[in-house]
Amino acid sequence: MDFLKAVLLAVLIHIVAPLVVRYVDSNFPTHCVNQTHGGAEGTGDGHR
Repeated sequence: MDFLKAVLLAVLIHIVAPLVVRYVDSNFPTHCVNQTHGGAEGTGDGHR
């Protein structure tokens, strides 16, 4: 029974997660945030 609950939860997460990501992406564009992360990674590589 616990295994069945785990599988059901995993399926629900896989269905809901993309919808949440799409909803958040359409309402709060994260392109600027992604560019900022890219710059941070670049400086991190420069420090090495």
